[in-house]
Amino acid sequence: MTVWNLYCALENLIPRELSCDWDNDGVMCLPNGSKDAKKVLLTLDATYDAVDYAAYNGFDVIVTHHPLIFRPIKTVSDRRFVDLIKNDVAVFSFHTRLDAVEGGVNTALAEILGLKDTERFGDDGLGVIGSIAPTTDREFIKMAKEKLGSPKAEAVATGVFVKRVAVVGGDGEHYISAAREAGADLYISGRLSYNDMTDASFGGMSMAALGHFYTENPVLDKLEKMIKDIDPAIETEIFNCNVIDTL
Repeated sequence: MTVWNLYCALENLIPRELSCDWDNDGVMCLPNGSKDAKKVLLTLDATYDAVDYAAYNGFDVIVTHHPLIFRPIKTVSDRRFVDLIKNDVAVFSFHTRLDAVEGGVNTALAEILGLKDTERFGDDGLGVIGSIAPTTDREFIKMAKEKLGSPKAEAVATGVFVKRVAVVGGDGEHYISAAREAGADLYISGRLSYNDMTDASFGGMSMAALGHFYTENPVLDKLEKMIKDIDPAIETEIFNCNVIDTL
């Protein structure tokens, strides 16, 4: 399978029409689409470390969630672009469409947290809400923190019992009202603003921010399975690109 054929197969599974209008994803770098796609590196971001690792270890493609190119670039001076082209490494990014697609970011997050009878919420259908066995908000947040490997949880939680949980991986502050309207007792995302969390105590919904990276990283296992289903001969590896420590 060629690099370009791999992209087309992934786009068939993660359709472009699911992307938000403001988004820029898809093909980020394609030095040679006709070469064989033998090794694929999966990572949330094409960081300098990820690019170096891919180039040094002979990967043909990097597949990311966050776009390598989000705003127009005026000069090709970023060392990542130079190294990608020199080493013939393609980069494909699947951003908001991977949030929205079944089996994507928010489906993976809901699954790892054990949500049942899930459905979509929000105007763009990015969020996922589902049911859990009744437990306190604090206990569920502690469990979620452990499951995701997050070093901390910023939460507005009073110990009330919850049975409907809404999730949006990454930056989810714009979906708070939609989660509440969908009937969530608890809303979990990666990052939530101070003001939104402060105001949450008046809205009748518990909230927790468990880290942008940690709420999105589970989707890499889903992406890896997609690629293996497309072509089992492709060698895959997941790269931990997180550079943010909790001190």
